[in-house]
Amino acid sequence: MPAGTPALLVGFLLNGATAFAFLLLPRLSHRLGGASLSSVQALWFVVFLLTPGVFGPLEQATNARISACRARGQSDAGVIRAARRTTALLCGAITIVVLALSPLLVRRAFENDRALVVWLALAVVGNGLLFWMEGVVSGRRQFGTYAAMITFEGAVRVAACAVLVVANVRSPSAYGLLIALTPWVTLGFTFFREPALLTDAVARLPHTPEPASASAASWGGPPGRSRSGPTGRSRLMRRDDRDSTSAPEPGFGRAVIHLLGGQLALQVMLNVAPIAATLLATASDKGRLADFGTLFIVSRVPLFLYQGMAIALLAELSALAATGRIAQLRALVGRVCAGLGAIGLVGVGFVAALAGPLSRQVLGSTTRLGRSTWTEVAIANIVGLLALTLSVALLAQGRLARAGLGWAVGAIIAVFVIAATTGSNSLVDRVTFGYLVGMLAAAGALATFTLQPAPPAATPRG
Repeated sequence: MPAGTPALLVGFLLNGATAFAFLLLPRLSHRLGGASLSSVQALWFVVFLLTPGVFGPLEQATNARISACRARGQSDAGVIRAARRTTALLCGAITIVVLALSPLLVRRAFENDRALVVWLALAVVGNGLLFWMEGVVSGRRQFGTYAAMITFEGAVRVAACAVLVVANVRSPSAYGLLIALTPWVTLGFTFFREPALLTDAVARLPHTPEPASASAASWGGPPGRSRSGPTGRSRLMRRDDRDSTSAPEPGFGRAVIHLLGGQLALQVMLNVAPIAATLLATASDKGRLADFGTLFIVSRVPLFLYQGMAIALLAELSALAATGRIAQLRALVGRVCAGLGAIGLVGVGFVAALAGPLSRQVLGSTTRLGRSTWTEVAIANIVGLLALTLSVALLAQGRLARAGLGWAVGAIIAVFVIAATTGSNSLVDRVTFGYLVGMLAAAGALATFTLQPAPPAATPRG
C-alpha cells in the first residue's frame, strides 16, 4: 500500500460509521419520524451527492498538482491560489443554483422548511472549502492530518446529534443545522492544526533528502521527503525566500473541468445498475428490486474504503510522473492491482460459497436473490477497484480526458447490454450482467490507455 494508506483507511471507516450513527440516532430515539425525518435525510443525501461530485475533482487536481510541484522541488503556492479561486467560483455557482431551485426544494424535498435551504447552501460552501483543504494536505502527504479531518468531522456531527437527542429536540432544522455547521467547525480545527494553510507560503524544500527516520515517516510523507516538524505543522518559508515557481498555476481550471466530466462518467458507470432497475421496473419486480438495492449498497463498502488508498496513491503516482519515473509508476500500479486482485479472488470465493446465508442474514429469509447475483456484483466491484486504480494512474500522468473516456466506454456498453437483453431474463439479472460487462469494458479501456506511451509532461490535460 502507498504510504499513508492505513491512516486514511481508518479515517474513512470511522467517518462512515459516524455517518450511519447520525442518520440512525434521531430515528431510533423517535426524535424525528415521518416527514421531519425524511426532510433531514433529503438534506443529507443532496449535500453528500452534490459536494463530492463537484468538489471531488477539485481535490484530485489539487492533490496531483501539489504532489508534482513538491517532487520537482518547486513551490506549491501557485497551485493553492488557483485551487482557492476555483473553489470560490464553484461555491458561488452552486449556491446560485441552490437558491434558484429553493422553491422546488422546499416544496418537494424539505417539507416546506425554508431553513433547510439555507443550511444546504451553508453546507455546500463549507464542504467545498473542506475538499480544497483535503487536496492541499494530501498533496503535501500529510495523511495523518487528512485522516484527523474526516474523523473529527464525523465525531463532531454525531456527538452534537447525541446532545440534541438527549435534549429531546424534535426540530428537523436543528439536525439540518448540524449538517451545515460540521464542515465549518472542521475547517477551524484544521486551520488550528495546520496554520500554513492560511497563507500561500510553503515548506522549505531541502536540496538533499533528509535522513530517513521513523519520526519523519510518521509525519505524513515517505522517509526522506517529510516537510513537517514533529507536531505535523509545516515550517514556513519567509516571504522574501519564495522561489519563482509560486506564480499562478496555468490550466488548473481546465483540469478541474476535465475531471468533472470524468467524475460524471464514473458516477454513471457505478450507478447504472440501480438507476436502470428503477426506471425499468414493473409491479412484479418491486420485491426483488428492493433486495437488489440493499445488496448494492452493502456491496459498496470496499469502494468506499478504497478512497483512502486512492488519495495516497494519487499523491505517490503524481510525484513519480512529475519526475519522469514512468517505469516505477507502472510497477507500483501493477503491484497495487495484483494485491487488489488477490484480495478480490478471496472475497469473490467467500461470497460465492456463502451467498445463501449472507442473503438471508442481510436481506431476510424471504429474499429472492440467488448466488449468481451476489457473485456477479462481487466480481464487478473487484474489477471496479482495478479500474479505479488504472484511472488514478492516468490522472497522475495528466491524461484526464482518457480517464473519463474509459468510464464513459464502460457506461455506454453497460446501457447497451441492459437494453439488448430485454425480455431474455429477469430485470435484476439483466442489470447485474450489464453492470459486470460494463465494468469489464471500462477496466479494459483504462488498461489500454495506461499502457500507451506517456506524454512528455505531467501537466494535466486531455
